[in-house]
Amino acid sequence: MKIIIVLLIILSFSGCTSSIDQAPAKVVKKYFEAWNQKDYATMYSLISEGFKKIEPTANTFENFKNYASNQGVEGVRVNDVNVLDNDGEKASVAYEIEYYINGVWKGFSGTYILKLKDNNWRLIHPYGENIDES
Repeated sequence: MKIIIVLLIILSFSGCTSSIDQAPAKVVKKYFEAWNQKDYATMYSLISEGFKKIEPTANTFENFKNYASNQGVEGVRVNDVNVLDNDGEKASVAYEIEYYINGVWKGFSGTYILKLKDNNWRLIHPYGENIDES
């Protein structure tokens, strides 16, 4: 009986650690789900303030909304999201998505880098050449 209790305690702690480690993956998934819904306000809220300062197409919400809506993406499906690395301050998240454009679903994969700022994970390089190194 004691062994079962010990195993349950270990499993519950490993589950807690897993959910903490998975927080950056949830942000990436939420970003793509918001894109699918054309919820540009949510997408914008998941981008770091540093990126917004250095990227002209994200320096205001209106600029970001125009940029995102002009991509021609009609739908987004999230196939896979995995945390590759998470040190508690910076995380790398691999993703595989499909996006619907011009009547065709196209696959795309990549890796996002996120930073923990003010207790929130934020994308520091969601697109373009600029990277929030702050």
